[in-house]
Amino acid sequence: MSNDQLNDFLSKEYLAPSSIANLQQRYLENSLNVIQVQNFLSKDVANSISHFLHKDAQYENVYGLFGKKNHIVEQREWSNASERSKFFRYQMISGSSCMSPSALSYLKLRRTLKSLVFREYIEKITNKELASSSSLLVHRMRGGDYLKKHNDRSKGRKIAFILYLSQHWSTSLGGQLHVHGLEKNKLVLEPTYNSLVLFDVRKHEYHYVAPINLPHQSPSDVNPSRISINGWFL
Repeated sequence: MSNDQLNDFLSKEYLAPSSIANLQQRYLENSLNVIQVQNFLSKDVANSISHFLHKDAQYENVYGLFGKKNHIVEQREWSNASERSKFFRYQMISGSSCMSPSALSYLKLRRTLKSLVFREYIEKITNKELASSSSLLVHRMRGGDYLKKHNDRSKGRKIAFILYLSQHWSTSLGGQLHVHGLEKNKLVLEPTYNSLVLFDVRKHEYHYVAPINLPHQSPSDVNPSRISINGWFL
């Protein structure tokens, strides 16, 4: 994959060397090494992938407990656990209802986010030498879902990235990312549509996602969902 292929996905304003230098400055000047880049993908790409993730993608419920290997457990075990033991509840992508043009756009974006050229792009912003992305996940959070305090300092991870793809999301719905630093500094980030968040997982003590402030939803509900693509570089 060549550098030119980033042109197919990223907003043109973030591809120029001067723009990348500006992003690097913003990132390095933040005491937590956190940056949120607005309108990261081109408008058409963001809209196409958001359509797939909201309309055509299929999801499965995922339940997590502290102290369990990989944290994931069956719903019954999670339901019977104490509230203090519960780590998260959300959905993860499990498939697609059809192979639509938007589904193809999503698959191409996945390939790009795991590519060498994208890693090199992130290296320029963070001024760090990185290894390949360890994983790439899609999370959907709906009414009552949450992700409690934790850190990502495992498996050799250095940089985390989150791409938010929920249109019409508002502050009142919750879902903010709270990042708390080692020196008691903190930052609250809104899951703004088509924004990319980068942060150094070694520079903060913990982070969490505020609970979603909507009634618990069934699969047929049309209420907003907080959808993000999450990954790491080593």
